[in-house]
Amino acid sequence: MQGRTTLAGRFEVGEAIGTGGMGTVHRALDFHTGRTVAVKLLTIADVQDVERFVREAAALASLTHPGIVRYIAHGTADDGRHYLVMDWIDGDNLVSRAELEGLTIRETVLVIRQVAEALAEAHRHHMIHRDIKPDNLMLDGDALDQVRVVDFGLARYVADDQHLTRTGIAMGTPGYMSPEQARGSRDLDGRSDIFSLGCVLYECLAGRPPFLGENPMAVQVKLILVDPPPVTQLCPEVPPGLAEIVVRMLAKDPEDRFATMCDVARALAELHGLPDAMRHRARVSEPASGTRRIGAVAQPPAPCLVLVAPPKPIPAWRPRALEAITPWRDRAEVLDDGVIVMSHPGAADAARCALALARTLPDATIVVSAPAADDVSGESAIDRSTQLMSVAALRSIFARGAAAGQIHVDPVTAALLRPHFEITGSGEDLVLRGERG
Repeated sequence: MQGRTTLAGRFEVGEAIGTGGMGTVHRALDFHTGRTVAVKLLTIADVQDVERFVREAAALASLTHPGIVRYIAHGTADDGRHYLVMDWIDGDNLVSRAELEGLTIRETVLVIRQVAEALAEAHRHHMIHRDIKPDNLMLDGDALDQVRVVDFGLARYVADDQHLTRTGIAMGTPGYMSPEQARGSRDLDGRSDIFSLGCVLYECLAGRPPFLGENPMAVQVKLILVDPPPVTQLCPEVPPGLAEIVVRMLAKDPEDRFATMCDVARALAELHGLPDAMRHRARVSEPASGTRRIGAVAQPPAPCLVLVAPPKPIPAWRPRALEAITPWRDRAEVLDDGVIVMSHPGAADAARCALALARTLPDATIVVSAPAADDVSGESAIDRSTQLMSVAALRSIFARGAAAGQIHVDPVTAALLRPHFEITGSGEDLVLRGERG
C-alpha cells in the first residue's frame, strides 16, 4: 500500500510490519480512540482466501476474552481489498521469546495455561482454532502473563464442515496439526486444538518440536505413526506430573486426551513447586527413538513402509484407494492429500503389498522403504521414503506420467530385497519389478 490510506474514514493505515501468505499486517491509527491498531489487508483475491479472511473476522467478532486478540472492525477498502482491524499487540510471538531468552518450566506452564483458558472460551462458543503454534501466540508487552491467541483464519464451528474441501483436505501447520487433521477428518473438535497445544508445550520444554522430519510429508507421517521421545529425555527437570500432561495432550487417539481445554487448564493449575531456573536441555545428535503406531495400536519397532501417492488431480482417488488397500486396512493410514501410508513387519511383505497395489492402482506412484539396521523407531524409513516419493513425483511430472505405476525403492531396501525380487536401475534410481520365481 503506497503512502497512507484511510479505511472507513476511521483507520489511517501506515507501515507494513508483517507479511503472510494472504496479505500484510500494518500499523494503523484509530481516529475514534487515538490508539494504535493492527490492520490486516488481504492481497490475494482467491475465493478460498477471501472465505478464510471473512471467517477470521467473524470468529474474532464473536469472541471476547483477554487471551484472544480483540476484534475492532472489518470491511472492504475502496480498492476492493478486504481488511480486518484488531488490537495492536506490542510484543513478540512465542517463537521469538523462546529463542531469544528461553522459558523456565514455571514460565512455560504459565503461558500454556493462559492459552488453554483462551481456547476454552473459543470452544465454549463451539469454535476450534485449527492452527495453534508458537507463531500464533503473542506476548503483549513481552509479558508472560499477557498471552494473546491470534490468527483465527482457519477457525471453524465444530458442526460446520463446509470449509473443508470436498476431498477432506486438512488445513493447519505440519508438526502442530493433530493426527485427525493430518488425515483430513471432518469430525474435528476441541481435542484437536489440545494436541496442537501439546506440541507447543513439548517444544517449550524440550527446545525442539515433538515431530521432526526431512520434509512436511515426513512430519505428517511421524505425527500419525511415531510417539515423540519422552519430554524428560530431552529436559530431565520436567516433573512427572507435567510430563504426564504432555503425554496425554499428545495422545494419538482423541479419546485418550483431555476431554476439554478446561481440563487442560485445570491440570496445569494444579501443578505446584515448578522449577523457575533455566534448565538443561539434552543435546541429541541422532533422532531419539520412539514407538511406531498404526491407529491406536503400538507396533513392533521399525517396520517397513509402503507409500502410495495419487495422480493429480485426485477427485476419484480416495474411493479407489480405500478399496485397493482393503486386505491391509489395519496397517494403513490415508493422509489428507490422499497419500496412503502402510506399515509391514518385513521388506518382503512390503514388496508384495506394493506389487499388488501397482496392479490395482496403475496410475499411482509407490515407494517401499526399510529402516536402517540401528533405527528402532523407523524414523529413518519415514524420512527416506518421503524424500524418495518427492523425487519420484518430480520424475513423473517431467516424464509426463510415464513413471506412474513404478515401485521405487532406496538402496537399503534394495539390498534386502535383491535375493528374492527383481530390482532394476542403479544408485538412487532403483525400481522394484517383481518377485523372482
